[in-house]
Amino acid sequence: MSGSGAIRIRREASVGFGRSADVYERARPSYPPEAVTLLVHELTIEPGSTVVDLAAGTGKLTRLLAPSGAHVVAVEPVAAMREHVEASVPGVTVMEGMAERMPLGDASVHAVVAAQAFHWFEAARAATEIARVLEPGGRLGLLWNVRDESVPWVQELSRIAPLPISVYPNAGLPNEFGGYDETPEAMAEVLGEFGRTGLLNIVGGCCGTTPDHIRAFADIVRGVAPRVPPPADHHRKEHRRGRQYPELSPPDHGPVRRRCRGVRHERC
Repeated sequence: MSGSGAIRIRREASVGFGRSADVYERARPSYPPEAVTLLVHELTIEPGSTVVDLAAGTGKLTRLLAPSGAHVVAVEPVAAMREHVEASVPGVTVMEGMAERMPLGDASVHAVVAAQAFHWFEAARAATEIARVLEPGGRLGLLWNVRDESVPWVQELSRIAPLPISVYPNAGLPNEFGGYDETPEAMAEVLGEFGRTGLLNIVGGCCGTTPDHIRAFADIVRGVAPRVPPPADHHRKEHRRGRQYPELSPPDHGPVRRRCRGVRHERC
């Protein structure tokens, strides 16, 4: 029996992702093989089991789960996104649905995964619906691609990378009503520290941020010098001095102004 209750996708998600499905597919990064291997192992995804890729988007994770031999079901509310999954991942089941209302029976799947998506869900209703479709002992896996600046080597990589750096944080994780509770003042304090340590070029807001958040961000970075990316050959010179750094081959994201700090507000 499928979930009940009328739930509609947020307009900004429906319109934004619907119009930008092609760009999403080209620009959104995939997931590290090591992360997918760990996910498959921990959730015991294997031949004969059924796994749901919830809010599958264009199938970035779906195509990485398919080699497991499991029956992969991609659930996605946006038609333009589903078309990409159907075209790029043959053999998987593609269904229209949402985290809060899946077209699946009770206790019908072994695992549910959501990659770069849970912050869009109405957390309490989604958790109830996920529990409904999972079989006894079933498991849920959540993935995000993030850069953890609290790890010393990642912070060092940010320091030497010959690229501008942008930060677009959510206003915390969704609460039980699907809203966001992180205040402009608390978020600005954290971003201000990032700015003062010379890590940032562009600051903005993502899910749950409001004009008040953006004003607080703008105020906290006003007068703070932007990060100056080192020359592309900087890490090679450091290597010759005995410091070991990886070679970087970043994708081309278009021109970025390096002499000013930008403040933007956008939905992911």
